[in-house]
Amino acid sequence: MQRKRKSIVPVVSIATLALLGLIAIQLYWMQSAIHVQQDNFNRKISETMRDVARVIEKIEISEQLMARQEGNLFINRPDSVLMQRYQSEEEELNARFTDIYFSKAQLINQFFEDLLNTGQYKNTLDRLDRQLLDSLLRSAMRSLNTPEVYHYAIYEPIKDTFLLTGPDGFKKEMLANGIVTILFPSDRNPYPDYLIIHFTGEKRFILQRISAMVLISLLLVAFVLLSYFIAINTIIKQQKLAVMKNDFINNMTHEFKTPISTIALACEALNDADIRAIPNLSDNYIQIIGEENKRLGIMAEKILQTAILDQGKLKIKPEMVDIHDVILDVVKKFSMQVEINDGEIRTVLRANDPKIMADKVHLANIVGNLLDNANKYSPKKPFIVVKTTSSNKGITFSVEDNGIGISKANQKKIFDKLFRVPTGNIHNFKGFGLGLSYVKAIVDAHNGSIEVESELDKGTKFSIFLPKNQS
Repeated sequence: MQRKRKSIVPVVSIATLALLGLIAIQLYWMQSAIHVQQDNFNRKISETMRDVARVIEKIEISEQLMARQEGNLFINRPDSVLMQRYQSEEEELNARFTDIYFSKAQLINQFFEDLLNTGQYKNTLDRLDRQLLDSLLRSAMRSLNTPEVYHYAIYEPIKDTFLLTGPDGFKKEMLANGIVTILFPSDRNPYPDYLIIHFTGEKRFILQRISAMVLISLLLVAFVLLSYFIAINTIIKQQKLAVMKNDFINNMTHEFKTPISTIALACEALNDADIRAIPNLSDNYIQIIGEENKRLGIMAEKILQTAILDQGKLKIKPEMVDIHDVILDVVKKFSMQVEINDGEIRTVLRANDPKIMADKVHLANIVGNLLDNANKYSPKKPFIVVKTTSSNKGITFSVEDNGIGISKANQKKIFDKLFRVPTGNIHNFKGFGLGLSYVKAIVDAHNGSIEVESELDKGTKFSIFLPKNQS
């Protein structure tokens, strides 16, 4: 068994490493997907905030231009007479000084830049319309379908203070995860103020957007894990089954070899004329052949019963049966085997109404199997007690012995096919490991139940409940 276990270690190790690698890749993919969504989210918000800042700046410039126009602060356009007067002089100057256009362009640019940037010397709060900012942000966030709860503020880094906060407020700790943009990007100010926005449910919002992909990934990982455990469990079971089958074949070979050898020797002896001449000796050999042949038949029947169970062709034929009669008949057959070992079978039949609907043949077989195990695993003076009790629902009968007992660990396995209770290096107990699995199948077919109570070196007790009716 140890060698078999070692043979599957490389397979299990490789499968485990492959599974862990797959899970690691899936987790890495999910983490990368979250980071990509986070970056996309931040990029879109940042671009939108820059657009909002540009709109605010454009509105401010428009207001400044309108104010200057209303106050006649622009330079008046020269009339046509003056234009004609200086036209010839301008052409002459342009011909002499080719870079005069560049100089004029610089002057004009400087003029308009000074004209439009007069607002940068004002206080930010005086330049900003709070309602306009709130309206622009709300409209922009709604167009991006972002989380509804967000906080924004105007932050002055030099004084480390908030000049303005949104309706929901803004806390200092929000600065670390906030998305920042310059409020008036066209100002020639080395220390600008910043517009900062922070989303409370940002991570939840991002997870919701990729929830379908994450769910599919998790389901795939779950299916792979389930398949892995099923595969490993199947491999281990197959290894155990292979070992049990080998033991079964060895036991079966040994069990069949003994009666076959005995029959062969008896037949050889009967062919000897001198032995046939001895009175009553031939009869003894014939009796031996008959007993061994019967033993072969019983073993073959057990194997056939197991084959029937495997094929799912087990059918019971319920009839009204007196369970006391069945028990007494089986006990009578086994009494001689128990007495050979200086043992005793005692019956305590206390069922008031011993009649139940059951298959008589199978019922006798399960009683026989339990008595055979009790005798087999009680090597020193077996003392076996068969009891019955009754209730309104059915009958309970038990078979108790004073044998070697069964450990707690093995009690869960004794009804498994081909399982035999380990006995160390002692191989005095014969059998195929089919009896109790057959008993359990017959009890289940009768809608009954079976329980085992056992303690090492103190004996074992099997209790079987069978309902009175099979409806």
